[in-house]
Amino acid sequence: MHNRFKKNPTLRYGMVGGGATSQIGDSHRVALQRDGYYDLLAGVFDINPQDGRKFGAELGLDPERVYTDYREMAGGICEGGWHSGSRCDDSKQYALRYC
Repeated sequence: MHNRFKKNPTLRYGMVGGGATSQIGDSHRVALQRDGYYDLLAGVFDINPQDGRKFGAELGLDPERVYTDYREMAGGICEGGWHSGSRCDDSKQYALRYC
């Protein structure tokens, strides 16, 4: 199967939800990983901060990229520099749509 996006760099994304007790979160991660065009770099995985950090560690994420609030993660996209494209601007909500 030919994918016209293969020549582009991978899209780095963050996930809100989809923690250890989620079934759909795992389905999304598996599908995205299977394509090979996406890299999970950050996430807010659980309403409980300890559980979210533990799950992020199980996924092999950098502990500094496992957040407790989606707004904090959106701020990290622009201010922390993990956004690799030109879609990042002063609007954290705009950046969050591309997680």
